[in-house]
Amino acid sequence: MTQQSPALSVDAKGPDAVIVGKEETYQFIVTNHSSVPAEGVFINIDLPRWAENTQAPELTTGSTSMLPHHQNDEYGIFQWQVGSIAPNKSETLKLNIVVREKRPFDLNWNYGFQPRALQAKIEVQQPVIRMEFEGPNEVIWGSEESYLLRIENTGNGDAKDLELKLSTSGVVKAETLIESLKVGEKRTLDVIVEALEPEIDELQIKVEANGPYGLSEETAKHVVIKRAKLELYIDDPGMQYVGDTLDYVLIARNMGTTASLGTVVEATLPLGVKYVSSSDSGEYDPDMNRVSWNTGTLPIGGEYVCTVVCEAKREGEFRLDAKVTEKTGLVQTASATTYVDAIADVILEIEKPDDPIKVGTVTEYVVTITNRGSKAAENIDAAVYFSDMIEPIGVDGGRAKIDVERRTVELDRIPVLSARDKLTYRIKGRGLDSGNHRVKAMLVSQSTEIMRDIQVVSRFYQGGVSRASSSSPAGNTQTLQGNTSSLTQGMPLRDDRIAHTTSHSSGMATGVPSMSRPGTHPQDTPATLPSATNPLANPGLPSSQLQATTAAGNSAPVMQIPDMAFGQQPVTTPAPVLGGMPNRVQRTSSVPSLSPPPLIDVNN
Repeated sequence: MTQQSPALSVDAKGPDAVIVGKEETYQFIVTNHSSVPAEGVFINIDLPRWAENTQAPELTTGSTSMLPHHQNDEYGIFQWQVGSIAPNKSETLKLNIVVREKRPFDLNWNYGFQPRALQAKIEVQQPVIRMEFEGPNEVIWGSEESYLLRIENTGNGDAKDLELKLSTSGVVKAETLIESLKVGEKRTLDVIVEALEPEIDELQIKVEANGPYGLSEETAKHVVIKRAKLELYIDDPGMQYVGDTLDYVLIARNMGTTASLGTVVEATLPLGVKYVSSSDSGEYDPDMNRVSWNTGTLPIGGEYVCTVVCEAKREGEFRLDAKVTEKTGLVQTASATTYVDAIADVILEIEKPDDPIKVGTVTEYVVTITNRGSKAAENIDAAVYFSDMIEPIGVDGGRAKIDVERRTVELDRIPVLSARDKLTYRIKGRGLDSGNHRVKAMLVSQSTEIMRDIQVVSRFYQGGVSRASSSSPAGNTQTLQGNTSSLTQGMPLRDDRIAHTTSHSSGMATGVPSMSRPGTHPQDTPATLPSATNPLANPGLPSSQLQATTAAGNSAPVMQIPDMAFGQQPVTTPAPVLGGMPNRVQRTSSVPSLSPPPLIDVNN
């Protein structure tokens, strides 16, 4: 750029285009072409308000000053007072200028004598970066989504060394450098996003573009994260016993915001149990001791229920571990602990012959003692008591002591009965009279503190009149309600009916019980009262029953037999113990034992 006056010329040197924020240097050279000195030479340079002189001017002579701007003026005047210039001499001024806004301006100046406006058009260039994302507004947790980042230079200057920085939720994920993006040039970049941040429901994808001379631009996209939220519960069977089945119910739920895909439920069985079965499509892996269910898709709010059944093989504490997973990697675990105990459970059973039974026939009562528990029972005592109208005559299946007079069969003590073992005894007896006669068995297990009893009733018949009632007129046989037979040790069972004979010598019934049945005479009563220490004597008598005192001072529960005629004293007989619940379990702090007096061993 060169401007001349008739005597002076001013040369201005500098760039025709500047970048906002970049410092540029302009040089002004004034030359006196005349042959006479130029006096009072000055040069006024118009500078826009958005251009700044950043350093002190460099000049060969004279001084400079900045005239103040007027309020509405966009230009100010930078004045160089050159002073005198010798003929054919030149003076130089250097200005360092930074443009602060993207606005073109004219660099004007005037000088000396007959000043006239001097003008040079300066083009201001600035790159402008525009960016935007294209892609879905929702993303499934754990899956990848692709986005397009479009970049365009909409300014009038090339963008060089453009640095791009990609971040998600404040964490920088990638950086790249674009060496040059010309004016109007467009580019497209692929951005892959994978939502893996835990417990975050919204993801922010952000790109920043930074370049030289203060170039900066950014764009962001907010994405909603949808995920399945799995829950798992186990309904365990609680405390069980060895040999029992353990039923576990597993419940998987999806409480998230999207369906759970490829859902799998797994249950790892504890050691010490045996797999039995599982529901639905459960697959058992014996090597891993694990059951798995492929449930497929579990919708929002959906629930899947499955069960696994196993058998406890030993006692102890067992823990079942389970988990539910889905294809994105979500996992939820749960566990359940079950305590398995081992017990000895001894039961007593009697199998009686089919009714009716002819009097005098040898019949068998099958007594079975079974340990249905999971550990051995020790020191088991058992005895069988017959009504006085049934005579015991033998035992098959084991050793026993039989007292024919007292109608008792005492089985030898069983030292050990292993778990799941069973012993069977065939007790043989013979009916002596017609009627309903009872048989009762009792058992005490010393190691388990278990007492059990059970009774059966058999109906006997014969062709003639029973000997208990043969001397009585027809229709005078009576039955005392509630006067059931005693099962106490040393006391034979009584029939559930007691016949009374009628005497006609005095014109009234005497009410004396028949003497044909042993044990009913008043003189026999003290000798046959149950021992006060006998654990099997008369359990559970009603409080309304009276107490009879033996000669030794021991008291035992008895039942009063009603007075059947005037002038007769009541006769006391041992109170009944029948009528209890079959197979009942009675626990005491001190376990009683069956210990009848020495009897005849029929097996020796």
